[in-house]
Amino acid sequence: MDTKKLIKQYLTEETSKCKIDIKKLTRFATGIELVCFGEYGNTYYHPTENAIFICLGDSNPFDEDALKQFVFESAKKFEYQKDITIEIENESQPNQGEGWMKFQKDKFISW
Repeated sequence: MDTKKLIKQYLTEETSKCKIDIKKLTRFATGIELVCFGEYGNTYYHPTENAIFICLGDSNPFDEDALKQFVFESAKKFEYQKDITIEIENESQPNQGEGWMKFQKDKFISW
């Protein structure tokens, strides 16, 4: 299956394979971006790996452990809680690899 089609399938939640609630993750990504005021605050999503990566600036207002737990508890679909990984780092990006998407302009786009 081609990557763009797979990403579209995950983002539109047309399948039960999507283990992350994309609508909630999109709202979180918007909030994180706003609160960080352009000091990073980037959210990345890897649909096939069920992974979320959040990049914060050094002066972010979050307790990173609490943010990680809050996003995890809210953005996952309950039955898949063991299958989802969330990483939060300062001034960093996820490991380069095919399939990561970055939240920009109110949606996740191929990155």
